[in-house]
Amino acid sequence: MTNSMLRMPLAALATAILSACAVGPDYQAPELKASELTNLTAAAQSGVSQDPLWWRQFDDPQLNQLIEATLKNNPSLAAARANVDAAYAQFMDTSNDILPSGDIEASHQAQNQLTPGMGDARIHSRSARLGANLNWTLDLFGKLRRATEAAQADAQASEQAWQEVRISLLAEVANQYVTSQALNSRIEVARQNLQSLTQTRAIIQARLDSGYASQLDLLRMDAQLKGVEASIPQLEAQRLRSRNTLLALAGGSQQLPDWQWQDRALPKLSQPVAISQPERLLQARPNVQQAERQLAAATARIGVAKAARYPELSVNGFLGFLSLGTTEFDSQTRAWSLAPSLRLPAFDMSSVEAQIDVANARQRAALANLQQQWLNAVADAQSALTDYSFSQQQSHLLQAQVDASQQALQLAQLQYDAGAIELLDLLDSQRTLLAAHDNLVQAQHRTFSALTNVYTAFGGSLTLPESDLLASH
Repeated sequence: MTNSMLRMPLAALATAILSACAVGPDYQAPELKASELTNLTAAAQSGVSQDPLWWRQFDDPQLNQLIEATLKNNPSLAAARANVDAAYAQFMDTSNDILPSGDIEASHQAQNQLTPGMGDARIHSRSARLGANLNWTLDLFGKLRRATEAAQADAQASEQAWQEVRISLLAEVANQYVTSQALNSRIEVARQNLQSLTQTRAIIQARLDSGYASQLDLLRMDAQLKGVEASIPQLEAQRLRSRNTLLALAGGSQQLPDWQWQDRALPKLSQPVAISQPERLLQARPNVQQAERQLAAATARIGVAKAARYPELSVNGFLGFLSLGTTEFDSQTRAWSLAPSLRLPAFDMSSVEAQIDVANARQRAALANLQQQWLNAVADAQSALTDYSFSQQQSHLLQAQVDASQQALQLAQLQYDAGAIELLDLLDSQRTLLAAHDNLVQAQHRTFSALTNVYTAFGGSLTLPESDLLASH
Protein backbone atom coordinates (compact mmCIF):
# COMPACT_ATOMS: atom_id res chain seq x y z
CA MET A 1 0.00 0.00 0.00
CA THR A 2 2.78 2.36 0.92
CA ASN A 3 4.79 1.79 -2.30
CA SER A 4 1.74 2.16 -4.52
CA MET A 5 0.76 5.41 -2.82
CA LEU A 6 4.23 6.74 -3.48
CA ARG A 7 4.34 5.63 -7.12
CA MET A 8 0.99 7.15 -8.11
CA PRO A 9 1.83 10.84 -7.50
CA LEU A 10 5.30 10.43 -9.01
CA ALA A 11 3.81 8.87 -12.13
CA ALA A 12 1.30 11.68 -12.40
CA LEU A 13 4.04 14.27 -12.05
CA ALA A 14 6.23 12.57 -14.67
CA THR A 15 3.29 12.50 -17.11
CA ALA A 16 2.66 16.17 -16.53
CA ILE A 17 6.24 17.23 -17.20
CA LEU A 18 6.62 15.06 -20.28
CA SER A 19 3.48 16.55 -21.81
CA ALA A 20 4.36 20.14 -20.91
CA CYS A 21 5.40 22.73 -23.48
CA ALA A 22 7.86 25.60 -23.19
CA VAL A 23 6.41 29.09 -23.42
CA GLY A 24 8.17 31.86 -25.28
CA PRO A 25 9.42 32.08 -28.87
CA ASP A 26 11.40 29.24 -30.44
CA TYR A 27 14.66 30.64 -31.72
CA GLN A 28 15.38 30.87 -35.44
CA ALA A 29 18.68 32.33 -36.62
CA PRO A 30 18.16 35.33 -38.94
CA GLU A 31 19.40 35.11 -42.51
CA LEU A 32 22.62 36.99 -43.26
CA LYS A 33 23.52 37.87 -46.84
CA ALA A 34 26.46 39.76 -48.39
CA SER A 35 25.92 40.32 -52.10
CA GLU A 36 28.53 43.11 -51.93
CA LEU A 37 31.31 40.52 -51.92
CA THR A 38 30.42 39.05 -55.31
CA ASN A 39 32.50 41.42 -57.43
CA LEU A 40 35.47 41.40 -55.05
CA THR A 41 35.81 37.62 -54.93
CA ALA A 42 34.72 36.72 -58.45
CA ALA A 43 38.30 36.59 -59.69
CA ALA A 44 39.62 34.62 -56.72
CA GLN A 45 40.85 31.15 -57.54
CA SER A 46 38.85 28.19 -56.36
CA GLY A 47 39.80 24.59 -55.77
CA VAL A 48 43.22 25.52 -54.38
CA SER A 49 44.19 23.33 -51.43
CA GLN A 50 45.18 25.49 -48.46
CA ASP A 51 46.52 24.66 -45.05
CA PRO A 52 43.83 25.59 -42.49
CA LEU A 53 46.66 26.93 -40.32
CA TRP A 54 47.14 29.85 -42.69
CA TRP A 55 50.48 31.09 -41.32
CA ARG A 56 52.16 27.84 -42.42
CA GLN A 57 51.59 28.82 -46.03
CA PHE A 58 54.44 31.33 -45.69
CA ASP A 59 56.89 28.48 -45.03
CA ASP A 60 58.69 30.45 -42.32
CA PRO A 61 59.81 28.21 -39.40
CA GLN A 62 60.55 31.21 -37.18
CA LEU A 63 57.00 32.57 -37.65
CA ASN A 64 55.56 29.11 -37.00
CA GLN A 65 57.51 28.80 -33.76
CA LEU A 66 56.37 32.20 -32.49
CA ILE A 67 52.71 31.46 -33.24
CA GLU A 68 52.85 28.03 -31.61
CA ALA A 69 54.39 29.56 -28.47
CA THR A 70 51.71 32.27 -28.42
CA LEU A 71 48.87 29.75 -28.73
CA LYS A 72 50.36 27.75 -25.88
CA ASN A 73 51.47 30.46 -23.46
CA ASN A 74 49.65 33.76 -24.08
CA PRO A 75 47.89 34.86 -20.85
CA SER A 76 45.05 36.70 -22.62
CA LEU A 77 44.20 33.57 -24.58
CA ALA A 78 44.36 31.48 -21.40
CA ALA A 79 41.99 33.91 -19.66
CA ALA A 80 39.51 33.71 -22.55
CA ARG A 81 39.70 29.90 -22.46
CA ALA A 82 39.04 29.95 -18.70
CA ASN A 83 35.94 32.07 -19.33
CA VAL A 84 34.73 29.43 -21.78
CA ASP A 85 35.24 26.67 -19.22
CA ALA A 86 33.38 28.69 -16.60
CA ALA A 87 30.48 29.34 -18.99
CA TYR A 88 30.12 25.66 -19.84
CA ALA A 89 30.25 24.76 -16.14
CA GLN A 90 27.44 27.28 -15.56
CA PHE A 91 25.49 25.66 -18.38
CA MET A 92 25.88 22.23 -16.79
CA ASP A 93 24.74 23.61 -13.45
CA THR A 94 21.68 25.23 -15.01
CA SER A 95 20.77 22.11 -16.99
CA ASN A 96 20.78 20.11 -13.76
CA ASP A 97 17.97 22.27 -12.36
CA ILE A 98 15.44 20.39 -14.46
CA LEU A 99 16.26 17.16 -12.59
CA PRO A 100 15.32 16.26 -9.01
CA SER A 101 17.85 17.32 -6.41
CA GLY A 102 18.39 16.15 -2.89
CA ASP A 103 20.78 15.13 -0.21
CA ILE A 104 21.43 12.41 2.34
CA GLU A 105 20.69 13.49 5.88
CA ALA A 106 21.75 11.92 9.16
CA SER A 107 20.91 13.76 12.35
CA HIS A 108 20.60 13.07 16.05
CA GLN A 109 19.09 15.26 18.72
CA ALA A 110 19.15 14.81 22.52
CA GLN A 111 17.40 17.15 24.96
CA ASN A 112 17.25 17.52 28.74
CA GLN A 113 15.10 20.49 29.77
CA LEU A 114 12.43 21.85 32.06
CA THR A 115 8.91 21.97 30.73
CA PRO A 116 6.85 25.07 31.61
CA GLY A 117 3.94 24.24 33.92
CA MET A 118 5.40 20.89 34.96
CA GLY A 119 7.23 22.00 38.11
CA ASP A 120 10.80 20.82 38.56
CA ALA A 121 10.34 17.75 36.38
CA ARG A 122 12.84 17.54 33.54
CA ILE A 123 12.07 15.96 30.23
CA HIS A 124 14.67 13.75 28.57
CA SER A 125 14.14 13.12 24.84
CA ARG A 126 16.05 11.72 21.90
CA SER A 127 15.35 11.67 18.19
CA ALA A 128 17.22 10.49 15.13
CA ARG A 129 16.69 10.90 11.40
CA LEU A 130 18.37 9.08 8.51
CA GLY A 131 17.32 9.23 4.87
CA ALA A 132 17.17 11.10 1.60
CA ASN A 133 15.56 14.50 1.07
CA LEU A 134 14.13 15.13 -2.39
CA ASN A 135 13.40 18.49 -4.05
CA TRP A 136 11.94 18.76 -7.52
CA THR A 137 10.59 21.76 -9.38
CA LEU A 138 8.53 20.49 -12.29
CA ASP A 139 9.19 22.37 -15.50
CA LEU A 140 5.54 22.54 -16.55
CA PHE A 141 5.88 25.63 -18.74
CA GLY A 142 9.51 25.36 -19.85
CA LYS A 143 11.10 27.95 -17.57
CA LEU A 144 14.02 25.68 -16.72
CA ARG A 145 14.38 24.46 -20.29
CA ARG A 146 14.51 28.02 -21.60
CA ALA A 147 17.05 28.89 -18.91
CA THR A 148 19.14 25.93 -20.02
CA GLU A 149 18.91 27.09 -23.65
CA ALA A 150 20.09 30.55 -22.60
CA ALA A 151 23.00 29.15 -20.54
CA GLN A 152 24.10 26.93 -23.42
CA ALA A 153 23.98 29.86 -25.85
CA ASP A 154 25.99 31.98 -23.38
CA ALA A 155 28.64 29.26 -23.20
CA GLN A 156 28.80 29.05 -26.98
CA ALA A 157 29.11 32.85 -27.17
CA SER A 158 32.03 32.68 -24.73
CA GLU A 159 33.69 30.11 -26.94
CA GLN A 160 33.34 32.42 -29.93
CA ALA A 161 34.85 35.25 -27.87
CA TRP A 162 37.82 32.98 -27.20
CA GLN A 163 38.11 32.24 -30.91
CA GLU A 164 38.10 35.95 -31.68
CA VAL A 165 40.91 36.56 -29.18
CA ARG A 166 42.81 33.69 -30.79
CA ILE A 167 42.44 35.07 -34.31
CA SER A 168 43.42 38.57 -33.20
CA LEU A 169 46.52 37.22 -31.48
CA LEU A 170 47.57 35.26 -34.55
CA ALA A 171 47.22 38.37 -36.68
CA GLU A 172 49.15 40.44 -34.13
CA VAL A 173 52.02 37.95 -34.02
CA ALA A 174 52.18 37.74 -37.81
CA ASN A 175 52.10 41.53 -38.20
CA GLN A 176 54.70 42.14 -35.50
CA TYR A 177 56.92 39.46 -37.01
CA VAL A 178 56.78 40.91 -40.51
CA THR A 179 57.32 44.38 -39.00
CA SER A 180 60.52 43.11 -37.42
CA GLN A 181 61.68 41.51 -40.67
CA ALA A 182 60.75 44.60 -42.68
CA LEU A 183 62.84 46.72 -40.32
CA ASN A 184 65.69 44.26 -40.85
CA SER A 185 65.40 44.84 -44.57
CA ARG A 186 65.25 48.61 -44.16
CA ILE A 187 68.33 48.54 -41.94
CA GLU A 188 70.13 46.40 -44.52
CA VAL A 189 69.15 48.81 -47.31
CA ALA A 190 70.45 51.75 -45.26
CA ARG A 191 73.73 49.97 -44.54
CA GLN A 192 74.24 49.08 -48.20
CA ASN A 193 73.62 52.68 -49.15
CA LEU A 194 75.95 53.78 -46.38
CA GLN A 195 78.64 51.56 -47.85
CA SER A 196 78.01 52.95 -51.32
CA LEU A 197 78.11 56.53 -50.06
CA THR A 198 81.34 55.82 -48.16
CA GLN A 199 82.93 54.60 -51.37
CA THR A 200 81.71 57.69 -53.20
CA ARG A 201 83.12 59.89 -50.43
CA ALA A 202 86.52 58.25 -50.88
CA ILE A 203 86.42 59.10 -54.56
CA ILE A 204 85.49 62.72 -53.79
CA GLN A 205 88.29 62.95 -51.24
CA ALA A 206 90.76 61.70 -53.84
CA ARG A 207 89.45 64.20 -56.38
CA LEU A 208 89.73 66.95 -53.75
CA ASP A 209 93.31 66.00 -53.04
CA SER A 210 94.02 66.17 -56.80
CA GLY A 211 92.33 69.53 -57.21
CA TYR A 212 89.35 68.24 -59.23
CA ALA A 213 86.72 68.62 -56.47
CA SER A 214 85.86 71.30 -53.94
CA GLN A 215 85.51 71.27 -50.18
CA LEU A 216 81.80 71.96 -50.75
CA ASP A 217 81.44 68.69 -52.64
CA LEU A 218 82.95 66.80 -49.72
CA LEU A 219 80.72 68.54 -47.18
CA ARG A 220 77.63 67.74 -49.23
CA MET A 221 78.70 64.12 -49.39
CA ASP A 222 79.31 64.03 -45.62
CA ALA A 223 75.85 65.52 -44.96
CA GLN A 224 74.09 62.84 -46.98
CA LEU A 225 76.23 60.07 -45.50
CA LYS A 226 75.52 61.19 -41.91
CA GLY A 227 71.81 61.50 -42.68
CA VAL A 228 71.65 57.86 -43.78
CA GLU A 229 73.79 56.78 -40.83
CA ALA A 230 71.48 58.63 -38.39
CA SER A 231 68.41 56.76 -39.66
CA ILE A 232 69.80 53.36 -38.62
CA PRO A 233 69.55 53.70 -34.78
CA GLN A 234 65.88 54.66 -35.02
CA LEU A 235 65.14 51.63 -37.22
CA GLU A 236 67.03 49.38 -34.79
CA ALA A 237 65.02 50.76 -31.85
CA GLN A 238 61.77 50.06 -33.70
CA ARG A 239 62.95 46.53 -34.48
CA LEU A 240 63.80 45.91 -30.81
CA ARG A 241 60.36 47.19 -29.77
CA SER A 242 58.69 44.83 -32.23
CA ARG A 243 60.73 41.88 -31.00
CA ASN A 244 59.91 42.67 -27.36
CA THR A 245 56.21 42.71 -28.28
CA LEU A 246 56.55 39.32 -29.96
CA LEU A 247 58.21 37.81 -26.89
CA ALA A 248 55.45 39.23 -24.66
CA LEU A 249 52.77 37.74 -26.91
CA ALA A 250 54.53 34.37 -26.77
CA GLY A 251 54.45 34.37 -22.97
CA GLY A 252 57.90 35.80 -22.28
CA SER A 253 61.44 34.90 -23.28
CA GLN A 254 61.45 32.02 -20.77
CA GLN A 255 59.01 30.21 -23.05
CA LEU A 256 61.59 30.38 -25.87
CA PRO A 257 64.82 29.42 -24.06
CA ASP A 258 66.76 28.51 -27.22
CA TRP A 259 65.37 31.31 -29.35
CA GLN A 260 67.69 33.07 -31.78
CA TRP A 261 66.45 35.93 -33.96
CA GLN A 262 67.17 35.24 -37.60
CA ASP A 263 67.05 37.91 -40.27
CA ARG A 264 64.97 36.50 -43.10
CA ALA A 265 63.27 37.85 -46.20
CA LEU A 266 59.71 39.04 -45.81
CA PRO A 267 57.29 36.06 -45.79
CA LYS A 268 55.49 35.38 -49.05
CA LEU A 269 52.65 33.02 -49.89
CA SER A 270 53.64 29.76 -51.51
CA GLN A 271 50.44 29.82 -53.62
CA PRO A 272 47.78 32.32 -54.73
CA VAL A 273 45.02 33.52 -52.44
CA ALA A 274 41.84 31.48 -52.93
CA ILE A 275 38.59 32.27 -51.11
CA SER A 276 36.04 29.48 -50.73
CA GLN A 277 32.42 30.59 -50.21
CA PRO A 278 33.13 34.05 -48.77
CA GLU A 279 29.59 34.62 -47.48
CA ARG A 280 29.65 31.44 -45.40
CA LEU A 281 33.11 32.29 -44.12
CA LEU A 282 31.81 35.62 -42.87
CA GLN A 283 28.82 33.94 -41.25
CA ALA A 284 31.30 31.73 -39.36
CA ARG A 285 33.35 34.71 -38.13
CA PRO A 286 33.69 34.53 -34.34
CA ASN A 287 32.26 37.99 -33.64
CA VAL A 288 29.25 37.26 -35.87
CA GLN A 289 28.77 33.85 -34.26
CA GLN A 290 29.12 35.39 -30.81
CA ALA A 291 26.43 37.97 -31.59
CA GLU A 292 24.17 35.24 -33.01
CA ARG A 293 24.57 33.13 -29.85
CA GLN A 294 23.84 36.18 -27.70
CA LEU A 295 20.65 36.67 -29.70
CA ALA A 296 19.72 33.01 -29.09
CA ALA A 297 20.29 33.47 -25.35
CA ALA A 298 18.21 36.65 -25.26
CA THR A 299 15.39 34.88 -27.13
CA ALA A 300 15.41 31.99 -24.67
CA ARG A 301 15.21 34.39 -21.73
CA ILE A 302 11.91 35.72 -23.07
CA GLY A 303 10.54 32.23 -22.36
CA VAL A 304 12.04 32.33 -18.87
CA ALA A 305 10.27 35.63 -18.19
CA LYS A 306 6.94 34.49 -19.67
CA ALA A 307 6.96 31.27 -17.67
CA ALA A 308 6.65 33.38 -14.51
CA ARG A 309 3.03 34.08 -15.53
CA TYR A 310 2.08 30.48 -14.82
CA PRO A 311 1.92 28.30 -11.71
CA GLU A 312 5.11 26.71 -10.44
CA LEU A 313 4.72 23.19 -9.06
CA SER A 314 7.39 21.78 -6.77
CA VAL A 315 7.64 18.61 -4.70
CA ASN A 316 9.54 18.05 -1.48
CA GLY A 317 9.91 14.56 -0.10
CA PHE A 318 11.71 12.38 2.40
CA LEU A 319 12.46 8.67 2.37
CA GLY A 320 14.29 6.93 5.20
CA PHE A 321 14.04 6.36 8.94
CA LEU A 322 12.68 8.54 11.72
CA SER A 323 13.13 7.48 15.33
CA LEU A 324 11.69 9.24 18.38
CA GLY A 325 13.00 8.31 21.80
CA THR A 326 15.70 6.01 20.50
CA THR A 327 18.58 5.97 18.05
CA GLU A 328 17.88 2.55 16.64
CA PHE A 329 16.54 2.13 13.12
CA ASP A 330 14.42 -0.83 12.04
CA SER A 331 11.33 -1.61 10.01
CA GLN A 332 9.17 0.16 12.57
CA THR A 333 11.00 3.46 12.11
CA ARG A 334 10.72 3.61 8.34
CA ALA A 335 9.18 6.86 7.12
CA TRP A 336 8.39 8.82 4.02
CA SER A 337 6.74 12.09 3.21
CA LEU A 338 5.61 13.83 0.02
CA ALA A 339 4.67 17.51 0.01
CA PRO A 340 3.69 19.07 -3.35
CA SER A 341 3.24 22.84 -3.46
CA LEU A 342 1.82 25.22 -6.05
CA ARG A 343 2.93 28.83 -6.38
CA LEU A 344 1.39 31.56 -8.53
CA PRO A 345 2.55 35.22 -8.48
CA ALA A 346 -1.05 36.49 -8.40
CA PHE A 347 -0.21 39.78 -6.68
CA ASP A 348 3.03 40.48 -8.55
CA MET A 349 1.92 40.25 -12.18
CA SER A 350 2.94 43.83 -12.95
CA SER A 351 6.53 42.92 -12.06
CA VAL A 352 6.30 39.78 -14.19
CA GLU A 353 5.06 41.79 -17.18
CA ALA A 354 7.85 44.32 -16.66
CA GLN A 355 10.44 41.53 -16.75
CA ILE A 356 8.89 40.25 -19.98
CA ASP A 357 9.25 43.74 -21.47
CA VAL A 358 12.89 43.81 -20.35
CA ALA A 359 13.54 40.43 -21.99
CA ASN A 360 11.90 41.54 -25.24
CA ALA A 361 13.91 44.76 -25.30
CA ARG A 362 17.16 42.89 -24.73
CA GLN A 363 16.26 40.50 -27.53
CA ARG A 364 15.75 43.44 -29.90
CA ALA A 365 19.08 44.90 -28.80
CA ALA A 366 20.81 41.56 -29.42
CA LEU A 367 19.28 41.39 -32.91
CA ALA A 368 20.48 44.91 -33.70
CA ASN A 369 23.95 44.00 -32.44
CA LEU A 370 24.04 40.94 -34.70
CA GLN A 371 23.03 43.04 -37.69
CA GLN A 372 25.75 45.57 -36.88
CA GLN A 373 28.39 42.86 -36.44
CA TRP A 374 27.39 41.44 -39.82
CA LEU A 375 27.67 44.82 -41.53
CA ASN A 376 31.07 45.31 -39.90
CA ALA A 377 32.19 41.88 -41.07
CA VAL A 378 31.18 42.60 -44.66
CA ALA A 379 32.89 46.02 -44.54
CA ASP A 380 36.06 44.45 -43.08
CA ALA A 381 36.14 41.86 -45.86
CA GLN A 382 35.61 44.47 -48.57
CA SER A 383 38.31 46.75 -47.18
CA ALA A 384 40.79 43.91 -46.63
CA LEU A 385 40.40 42.55 -50.16
CA THR A 386 40.65 46.03 -51.69
CA ASP A 387 43.72 46.95 -49.61
CA TYR A 388 45.45 43.71 -50.52
CA SER A 389 44.81 44.22 -54.23
CA PHE A 390 46.05 47.83 -54.24
CA SER A 391 49.09 47.08 -52.06
CA GLN A 392 50.12 44.35 -54.50
CA GLN A 393 49.86 46.82 -57.39
CA GLN A 394 51.91 49.37 -55.45
CA SER A 395 54.63 46.82 -54.67
CA HIS A 396 54.95 45.89 -58.36
CA LEU A 397 55.24 49.57 -59.35
CA LEU A 398 57.80 50.30 -56.64
CA GLN A 399 59.89 47.33 -57.74
CA ALA A 400 59.99 48.86 -61.22
CA GLN A 401 61.03 52.17 -59.65
CA VAL A 402 63.90 50.46 -57.80
CA ASP A 403 65.11 48.82 -61.02
CA ALA A 404 65.01 52.14 -62.89
CA SER A 405 66.69 54.00 -60.02
CA GLN A 406 69.47 51.41 -59.89
CA GLN A 407 70.19 51.88 -63.59
CA ALA A 408 70.03 55.66 -63.23
CA LEU A 409 72.58 55.61 -60.39
CA GLN A 410 74.96 53.44 -62.38
CA LEU A 411 74.73 55.86 -65.31
CA ALA A 412 75.12 58.90 -63.03
CA GLN A 413 78.24 57.40 -61.43
CA LEU A 414 79.84 56.88 -64.84
CA GLN A 415 78.96 60.43 -65.92
CA TYR A 416 80.26 61.94 -62.69
CA ASP A 417 83.52 60.00 -62.96
CA ALA A 418 83.85 61.39 -66.49
CA GLY A 419 83.13 64.93 -65.29
CA ALA A 420 79.91 65.19 -67.33
CA ILE A 421 77.60 65.95 -64.39
CA GLU A 422 77.84 67.73 -61.07
CA LEU A 423 78.03 66.01 -57.67
CA LEU A 424 74.50 67.15 -56.83
CA ASP A 425 73.17 65.05 -59.71
CA LEU A 426 74.99 61.99 -58.39
CA LEU A 427 73.77 62.61 -54.83
CA ASP A 428 70.23 63.01 -56.09
CA SER A 429 70.43 59.64 -57.87
CA GLN A 430 71.72 58.01 -54.71
CA ARG A 431 68.93 59.56 -52.59
CA THR A 432 66.34 58.43 -55.13
CA LEU A 433 67.57 54.83 -55.03
CA LEU A 434 67.66 54.80 -51.22
CA ALA A 435 64.12 56.16 -51.01
CA ALA A 436 62.90 53.69 -53.67
CA HIS A 437 64.41 50.72 -51.81
CA ASP A 438 62.94 51.89 -48.52
CA ASN A 439 59.50 52.52 -50.04
CA LEU A 440 59.51 49.07 -51.64
CA VAL A 441 60.22 47.34 -48.33
CA GLN A 442 57.46 49.33 -46.63
CA ALA A 443 55.04 48.49 -49.45
CA GLN A 444 55.88 44.80 -49.13
CA HIS A 445 55.26 45.13 -45.40
CA ARG A 446 51.84 46.69 -46.09
CA THR A 447 51.04 43.90 -48.54
CA PHE A 448 51.70 41.28 -45.89
CA SER A 449 49.64 43.18 -43.32
CA ALA A 450 46.82 43.53 -45.84
CA LEU A 451 46.93 39.78 -46.47
CA THR A 452 46.81 39.14 -42.72
CA ASN A 453 43.77 41.40 -42.56
CA VAL A 454 42.14 39.31 -45.29
CA TYR A 455 42.57 36.17 -43.21
CA THR A 456 41.32 37.97 -40.10
CA ALA A 457 38.32 39.44 -41.92
CA PHE A 458 37.22 35.98 -43.02
CA GLY A 459 37.53 34.47 -39.55
CA GLY A 460 41.11 33.19 -39.73
CA SER A 461 40.74 30.97 -42.79
CA LEU A 462 39.85 31.31 -46.45
CA THR A 463 38.45 27.77 -46.64
CA LEU A 464 35.54 26.29 -44.73
CA PRO A 465 36.23 23.19 -42.61
CA GLU A 466 35.68 19.96 -44.51
CA SER A 467 32.67 19.09 -42.37
CA ASP A 468 30.98 22.37 -43.34
CA LEU A 469 31.76 21.84 -47.01
CA LEU A 470 30.18 18.36 -46.93
CA ALA A 471 27.12 19.72 -45.16
CA SER A 472 26.61 22.32 -47.88
CA HIS A 473 26.26 19.74 -50.66
